[in-house]
Amino acid sequence: VKNCPQIERINVRNNLLTNLEFLSLLDLRKLKLVDVGLNKILE
Repeated sequence: VKNCPQIERINVRNNLLTNLEFLSLLDLRKLKLVDVGLNKILE
């Protein structure tokens, strides 16, 4: 089974969101930064 980059990206993002929520840091600006950062890392 080949690794699907899209699934991997979603998993990483979900893990980050869980961490952000746990730290009570989740807001729209940070969410946007997470997405932008992930896009750069996973391109």
